[in-house]
Amino acid sequence: MQHFMTLRRHTVTKNDLVNLGDGQHAIRVLQGNVIIGDRTIAAGEGTYAGVGSTLSGDAEILQFTISGQKHEGANLMSQEIHGFATAAILRLDQITFPPGAIAYRHIHAGAGIRCLISGELTIRADDHVEIMPPFKPWFEAANSPVRAEASLTHETTFVRAMLLPVEYSGKPTITYLNTEDDDKPRLQSNHRFFDQLLDFENLQ
Repeated sequence: MQHFMTLRRHTVTKNDLVNLGDGQHAIRVLQGNVIIGDRTIAAGEGTYAGVGSTLSGDAEILQFTISGQKHEGANLMSQEIHGFATAAILRLDQITFPPGAIAYRHIHAGAGIRCLISGELTIRADDHVEIMPPFKPWFEAANSPVRAEASLTHETTFVRAMLLPVEYSGKPTITYLNTEDDDKPRLQSNHRFFDQLLDFENLQ
């Protein structure tokens, strides 16, 4: 079975009732407030929304969707993710770097899409270097080495959705690779919004 992660950025107005569509969703509210079921999610918060969920409110959001098909009309990114047969953990979290902070060369145990929401981040992979401005998403496959360098002058924050092996529920996924970095400071902070078990045998 194929699994795709899709990222959209869109605005919900107070008269809208938005059907989030097929799949299972991670929502990060950028501005305003949204209502999903009986829950109100404010700016700066993130939440899980299951199959068939609807959303209302007056807000700007990032919507990460896991489904069995690629969404060609996605306004930011749609990416196939391999390696999960029956189940996985969907994690939504947020990483914040103070000015000049570095995430030294490392890997993560799962694949996913990242989207910068403030500042600037230089991503140094083994085969390329790319400078990420706000709202330019990027994909990292599981166990792909990267080094991330934040803006020297501004706080930098990105939102991340990953699919993880189920044994990583509630656990960190990062592994640093270079022994010469062992004693260097880890200045970035992580805020985890949720870990949600996904049953791919019943994924729509």
